[in-house]
Amino acid sequence: MTPPQRDFPSTPPGPRGDTPVSGRRSRAATVALCLMAGLVGACASGSDEPRVEIPTAQATEDRERERTSPGRDRSSRAREARAPVFKRVADVTTGTAFGSLGAEGFSRWQRDVPRIEDVRIDSSADGHRQPALWLPPSGDGEQPLLVVLHSWSNQYRQQVGIPFGQWAQRRGWGMIAPNFRGVNDKPEATGSDLAVQDVIDAVDFALEKATVDRKRVFVVGFSGGGMMSLLMAGRHPDRFAGAVSWVPVYDLAYWHRYNATQVPPRDYADHITQSCGGDPNADGAARRSCRHRSPSAHLAAARAAGVPVYIGHGLADTLVRPDHALRAFNRLADPGDRVRERSLARVAGNRLPGGPRGSIRAEAHFGPQDPEVVFSRRSRSATVVLFEGEHDLVYNPGLEWIAGLSGRAQEG
Repeated sequence: MTPPQRDFPSTPPGPRGDTPVSGRRSRAATVALCLMAGLVGACASGSDEPRVEIPTAQATEDRERERTSPGRDRSSRAREARAPVFKRVADVTTGTAFGSLGAEGFSRWQRDVPRIEDVRIDSSADGHRQPALWLPPSGDGEQPLLVVLHSWSNQYRQQVGIPFGQWAQRRGWGMIAPNFRGVNDKPEATGSDLAVQDVIDAVDFALEKATVDRKRVFVVGFSGGGMMSLLMAGRHPDRFAGAVSWVPVYDLAYWHRYNATQVPPRDYADHITQSCGGDPNADGAARRSCRHRSPSAHLAAARAAGVPVYIGHGLADTLVRPDHALRAFNRLADPGDRVRERSLARVAGNRLPGGPRGSIRAEAHFGPQDPEVVFSRRSRSATVVLFEGEHDLVYNPGLEWIAGLSGRAQEG
């Protein structure tokens, strides 16, 4: 079996590589990588069968218009004039600015989050001893719980989660980071019923061990963890007061097709095949398995329950195309607020939806230190934000959004 591929190797790829590079890469290089990648997904509204298109050189001209457009200037001015409404976490901005996104290990967790514990939780589904990181709350009375989910190719000690732990510790909140069957390269992982139950068992562990407010349990994840965050909002909408999802996978079969047709093909396609029991785009049983494991099959329940969901995605992401975020938003939004098919196709090609100006229609919670917001929209309880960046997470906007929800839940 091909060794698991880290979501973010610390070394940049070669000229035909398929992994993300620094957010400071030039626009021309971004466009070139998109062209070399060679494939862009788009699907009919409400369809689970996205079609694949080839980007053209027109993307370069479009991106330059977007860069100099008045709409983007207005967004920058508004962002720079606005002061953050809560204390930022240790002056951290993005995951890539914090460190290597693939780094794991407990020693740094212990150094940066001194009260963290490495615990084991028995699965209520099959008795599996799940490891997890546990930060007991320290505030007075019942405190909120932050559930932190690791990315696709990593496990629960992923160090990119440390700023979340620091933020929770400073506020007196509880935090738990379950392993939910580890790397997404096997049937028991990758959004399976067992993995979903692992997250619920971790929440129940926290409720049993400490004075946690069951009405203020929030889940946050990045990449594969972003997929899982959306999945938890859909599978268990009664258990979560809000879900934050950074650069998520929305549909596994769609993402499999994209990865399988790269040159060279990415290991993620093999991971999905191993998890779902076959190629979901060629085998009916495998497709049904991948469908059940995907947020696309369950977000309607989150919409019906009114679960607040915040989705953020880098516009230049070529690992998980940013149209995944908009497709997830569409599933949660009212029909009149959904992003149209033409715009979905543009975003799949790493271009702004709706033409060169973009549209800022919702509070994004990004501060002056954070990447530039290029698109935002809100409908019902869902917010989606596209930012100037690649496959990355931005810590403080999601945490500020959660803090606001927590205060409203406490007042209610």
